Amino acid sequence: MAPEMSIHNRRWVALVVLCLGQLMIVLDTTVVNVVLPVIQRQLHFAAADLSWVVDAYLISFGSFLLVAGRLGDILGRKKVFLTGVALFTSASAVCGLAATPIILIIGRFGQGLAAAITASVILGIIAAEFPSSVDRARAVGVFAFVGVAGGALGLLVGGAVAQAASWHWVFLINLPIGIVTFGLGRVLIVDRPPTRDTRHLDLTGALLITVSVMLLVYAIAESDGNGWTSAKTLGLLSAAAGLLIAFIAVEARVAAPLLPLRLVMRPGPAANFAVRGLLSVALIAPFYLTVLYLQHVRHYNAVRTGLAYLPQASTIGLVSILFTARIMRWKGPKATMVAGLVVVAGGEWLLGRLGPSSSYMSGVLPAVVLIGFGSALAFTPTVTMALEGAPAADAGVVSALINVTQQLSSAVGVAVVASVAAAGARSMESGGTSLPIALVGGYDRGYAVVLGCALAAVVIAVLSPAHGGQDHH
Repeated sequence: MAPEMSIHNRRWVALVVLCLGQLMIVLDTTVVNVVLPVIQRQLHFAAADLSWVVDAYLISFGSFLLVAGRLGDILGRKKVFLTGVALFTSASAVCGLAATPIILIIGRFGQGLAAAITASVILGIIAAEFPSSVDRARAVGVFAFVGVAGGALGLLVGGAVAQAASWHWVFLINLPIGIVTFGLGRVLIVDRPPTRDTRHLDLTGALLITVSVMLLVYAIAESDGNGWTSAKTLGLLSAAAGLLIAFIAVEARVAAPLLPLRLVMRPGPAANFAVRGLLSVALIAPFYLTVLYLQHVRHYNAVRTGLAYLPQASTIGLVSILFTARIMRWKGPKATMVAGLVVVAGGEWLLGRLGPSSSYMSGVLPAVVLIGFGSALAFTPTVTMALEGAPAADAGVVSALINVTQQLSSAVGVAVVASVAAAGARSMESGGTSLPIALVGGYDRGYAVVLGCALAAVVIAVLSPAHGGQDHH
């Protein structure tokens, strides 16, 4: 490899490799939803079991992120990343070749586990590859763009596959991507030594947090059918909370904790992760509601819906890559974050004004572009402050914690917003309102919840310390 490649160009090409790994993960969180009806019909899924095609992935993904991130610190992040990519590619082959429901569900669980292993260390690798704060901000911007673009691309790919090919290709398309990512990753990602002095994993903490998050994600995933106030949901949430309390107690006592509490318990880091969680809700929940609006009220198909969201993905990419780092250098990360959150709130307010006959150009487009613009300004400061404040030995677990915050916040946010929107629509329809108006009325209530989250994020960001990281001791 040429010296100039190893010094400068290599790390940017390596970033592309990392983003390919992230793209596979993001695609599989949206693309499968589009082809669920086809999967149910061809594999003869029982209606009650079909949700496990999605839930198996979400449960294993959310549950293993923190443990995988710490393994990156102990074993080396390149090794963990490549292992995750190899496992994800293999699990995708299992899913694509599945001939029975149980095989597909097992494959989806494996995909989620592999996705956790892969995603947990990506931001940690980016932090090591890009020590300059300006370059790091740009790299995180590219990472953010891939995350959002993958959501829109998932709708496009899922719709195209559902119309033109077999559902199996939703999973088999990951094979060439995974093989290329693995091969290039071996060559381009620097094999840095482990950052933890100890090779001992906090097994008690790992078990407690894994089962706690697993129960939490399962409760959220099943809340639509069980109801939020059902004994089953409340029991699962209580068990998850109890295990989380036990995890915190263990982490406060052990010599080498899975998650050092100083990373999350001080005001700066706590505020930063709270803002990131609320921002995730403000980005993902409107995506969910607006997809429903476009498909159920405006009667868009999956491909057209995916195209409708490309302007938001493009806005995030352009702003993140070209402007966010410069604005952060000019005004500082906190001011940049606050400005972005205010713009996001403006987009949420516009979505709440949609009506049954609102046009895409005058109604949806300005709102999603505003949310994309604001997210691009707010996302990068929250990530860079967390990474820059983390000791090198804990960068892997902080990278995983960033992902955990996003995944759990998004899951809770979408579940709550969906419940609010559905209840609102049922209430209006039972009162004699026509279905389209009732649906829009329900979505408006959901958008109001999302707007509240965005405004709460603004308040927390304004009141938080100027730097959201933590010291290096």
